[in-house]
Amino acid sequence: MLKFEVNGGIREKEGKFILTVYSSPFARYLVSNGIGRVNLNFEGETVVISKGAGKKITIERKKEEHPIIVTYVSKLLSKKIKESILKNDTQLPVRVIINDFISEGELTKYNHRINRAEPKIWDIETEKSLLLKVACYISCFRQNSRKWYRFSVRHRIFEQIVKNQNKVDLCRIGNDFFLKKNSDGNKLSLHKSKDGHSLAYMQISPIFLTKEEEANFENGRTAISSKVFFCKKDFGLDLSDFFYDKKEKDLAKALVNREVNIQIPEMGKREADILLPEINSQIEVTTVMPSKTEKNKNNAHGGGVHINARLCEGYVRAMNNQINKFFVILHEDWMDYQWVKNTYEMIKLKVVLIPTNFKENWAERVADQISIQIKNDRIN
Repeated sequence: MLKFEVNGGIREKEGKFILTVYSSPFARYLVSNGIGRVNLNFEGETVVISKGAGKKITIERKKEEHPIIVTYVSKLLSKKIKESILKNDTQLPVRVIINDFISEGELTKYNHRINRAEPKIWDIETEKSLLLKVACYISCFRQNSRKWYRFSVRHRIFEQIVKNQNKVDLCRIGNDFFLKKNSDGNKLSLHKSKDGHSLAYMQISPIFLTKEEEANFENGRTAISSKVFFCKKDFGLDLSDFFYDKKEKDLAKALVNREVNIQIPEMGKREADILLPEINSQIEVTTVMPSKTEKNKNNAHGGGVHINARLCEGYVRAMNNQINKFFVILHEDWMDYQWVKNTYEMIKLKVVLIPTNFKENWAERVADQISIQIKNDRIN
């Protein structure tokens, strides 16, 4: 039966009487079907809305999560109802009967399709190692005796994706999630905490969950961590914009300008400052300076401890086949230390040391050297 009931209210504003229909699912249905006029009648204090062109309606908050339907009804109201509203100086609650459009069950299904993400399937053409990877999690919360599930990401990249009003499709393969841009997809929402951290989220269908995850949520688990993969070109992202440190950002920008594919390290994972996924290599940028009192010391003391650690850490990663090469960008004054030269001589097959003065155009010069090294590695 194409009939259901929702709540409404009538209020007075500047001498006019306005009906508000509180059904975001029905408002979304009208918007998506291009319906701007309906037939509207009163049966006592009950409003009946049916198909027709008799009355123009307006959808407020159309681009937000909870749109509502409003329309002027001064000519349709009885004198008794008007007097009641004016006397009480408050909104009059009314029943609203929706006829002939869609059944309540179909509207619920439609709202789920619009309001929550359903699993999608597509061919993932880009190699997984070349996609951006950030941490995400799915969570469960309860409302009105029902369970709801969310997909959430805490990352500045997703803040930009939401601000650009991108809609997305979401799929899951094993434990991993994959995201792609789709103008007919689902909208991500954004919450920003008082300390400035961003959380992008959207409601998802329980179909995304595994049986084990459903059981965990049933037993009180509130969130389950995972990873989400996506293509930066899909969203028109310049990754250099998302580095916090200025030196790292400058170098990242210079590399992007030379069409070098870069990635941002995963939050909470000990990696270098900039990743080079196409050649499975990493870049560490350190601005630590040698102190004047250490100038003649031929050992890794003071700030040298940090430099020595970076060189050796990169070498160990490469020797353990975690990466192919490790680039260390450091201040050129360190090359006055013989122990730095000696250490580098022992590890230079796996570690590339690039001294710089960190002054004007330093990032461009370093990016040129890295770009040349990448080309040479591809040839060899």
